[in-house]
Amino acid sequence: MATKTAPWSAEALTSAVDTYGIALEVNLYVAGRTLPYSLSAVDTSDDYDAKRSPRVAATLSIAWPSAEVLALLDPRFTALEIEFLTGYRFLMTGHDDTQQMAHLRVQECVIDYAEKSVSITAASDECIPIGYPIDTTTTYTTSHEVLASIRELVDDAMVGETTTWVIADNVRTTDLFNDTQELSPGQDRWSLITDWADSIGAVVYHDGLGVWHVDPANPTALASTQADLVDGERGTIVNLITTNSRNDYGNRVAAVYEYTVGSSSYRVTAIAATSLTPRTMVTVTQNFKPHNAAEVSRQMLLRALRRGHTVEVVAATWLWIRPGYSITATRADGTHERLLVERAAFDLTGGVMTLAGQNLDGISFLDISTTVTTTTL
Repeated sequence: MATKTAPWSAEALTSAVDTYGIALEVNLYVAGRTLPYSLSAVDTSDDYDAKRSPRVAATLSIAWPSAEVLALLDPRFTALEIEFLTGYRFLMTGHDDTQQMAHLRVQECVIDYAEKSVSITAASDECIPIGYPIDTTTTYTTSHEVLASIRELVDDAMVGETTTWVIADNVRTTDLFNDTQELSPGQDRWSLITDWADSIGAVVYHDGLGVWHVDPANPTALASTQADLVDGERGTIVNLITTNSRNDYGNRVAAVYEYTVGSSSYRVTAIAATSLTPRTMVTVTQNFKPHNAAEVSRQMLLRALRRGHTVEVVAATWLWIRPGYSITATRADGTHERLLVERAAFDLTGGVMTLAGQNLDGISFLDISTTVTTTTL
């Protein structure tokens, strides 16, 4: 059975925080070149956020590089990739436990010649289909599986590359479209992917390490915690903040689709609602024909409900924590928060992580009703 700290050893989990530091190597890969270039990181963060696509995003500042490397830092014309080899340097034993943490695509390089500074941003592979609209007319009929069609849209964008997929056991893999889906050049590819994924109760993302995943859109927390963070003397928590807010919260959701078939235009409105008051509505509008709009609105509502009460924990870095982990954060007074991690952000040069998630002891989900109406415009 794999340790819950994999691919790192469990030594950091059982060691006092003052007995280890963070080890970090950063490599730049350039298309067409066999060997990578080693970069000297000044400030580096690696951020995993389930609320965002791409899910993995990194920013780093590097020491002024050689003229050769400087000339390569243009992702418009050359495919550039950044690799983080990250781990722990144990001060008592003198050994490093370093693993590949992320391998991301460079999106932007900012070069300040006066300050002699270079800043780089990179992201996981969702950035490719996000930036590649539908380019050919395509029809999916009621004989097409939704999940297989999602994978096809992703694969079509990853030109010349072979994708690897991991499908969670409880994802609905055989659902068929309930109506013909007509795709036209210029349509937003990623909006279609995420909407179709919602229709089968799933989420699609890339893990920043070469694998595409299809997981349940609203995961259930594990019965046992996967990490215990403790405040106070010899603890790892730097700060713990809880927020109760209506800004990201909704107890009703409207998924609105406006589209044209031939000479006719239509609006489909799917509303998912609870009996909670005061009422607050979240509205999302799309410009394509929906598949299973009722289920899409239901999945959106589940997310909107969960985000009313959030917990943020700043603590010493445990590099293995990712969105979907169940953790317990215990305050110095003994009270605690149980949360399902939605975001794990790592300051790889400062040795601190910030975790944000949904409180598992908070709101219980009430019965959700859904209605769908279609109007001819």
